[in-house]
Amino acid sequence: MTRLSDDNLSGSILFEKPPSSAWKMRRRFLRRLLWTRKTGGIGMLIVLALIVVALGAGVLAPYDPADQDLTQRYKPPSETHLLGTDNFGRDLLCRIIWGARISLQVGVMAVAISLLVGGALGLTAGYVGGVVDQVICSVVETLMAFPFLLLALTIITVLGPGMFNIMLAIGLASVPMFARVLRAELLSAREKDYVVAATCVGASHGRIVFKHIIPNVMSSMIVLMTTRVATAVLTESSLSFLGLGIRPPTPSWGVMVAEGRAFLERAPWIALIPGAVVLVTVLGFSLLGDSLRDALDVRMR
Repeated sequence: MTRLSDDNLSGSILFEKPPSSAWKMRRRFLRRLLWTRKTGGIGMLIVLALIVVALGAGVLAPYDPADQDLTQRYKPPSETHLLGTDNFGRDLLCRIIWGARISLQVGVMAVAISLLVGGALGLTAGYVGGVVDQVICSVVETLMAFPFLLLALTIITVLGPGMFNIMLAIGLASVPMFARVLRAELLSAREKDYVVAATCVGASHGRIVFKHIIPNVMSSMIVLMTTRVATAVLTESSLSFLGLGIRPPTPSWGVMVAEGRAFLERAPWIALIPGAVVLVTVLGFSLLGDSLRDALDVRMR
């Protein structure tokens, strides 16, 4: 009798599909993501545009974002300055372009910290169970009792302002969400047939977790990471607006809104344009996250 290897038990599908079938599955996924809900395509375009702008800031920005020209203060949008200038004569378009790099960096790094710490806690709680699960759940529930922005504000107050500190504060504030979601997914996946079969053939705990369970809960993690990037961008802008995040003259969207609020009557574009950019960015990540959730959910197919 041929022994069944646990390599054949990874995932809910026990038989390897031919390459053509895998390609068809990818095409169906993209079709569901981009065409079933038109908002998915809009969200992806916004996110891709943000990534291109952030990566190509040095090429796309026509001026240095820190260059000041006091003779060009409060200039409205024109051919020379497409989005106008601020109270120091700095080109608003350049500062928004460089601010995209900062916002994207903060969002991605904060989510990475949340996934690393929260994922470790969720995996431990869901797989080990018992007293360990109870202790971790108690800590997570206590942290979730605080509003997200208040928790991030408390952490950044202790750490102090700065680029690294704001990424760390937002990341740690998101840890309870990642831990709770991953624990719930792990508890559900742990009872699946392919996990039980892998256990029966003698697979180690590490192999079961990293080869069988994690790949099958990644869809939920991808959706959560996408939506939390939007939350991180909005939180960074809020903290910078309050003077607890990125410090001037670094071009941050929240700093630009804070600096422009004093000139709403004289030069409203200084505050309104960066605020609109934050709105569109958060909307893009939210639309993409919602479409990913529907595309990856088997019940929605």
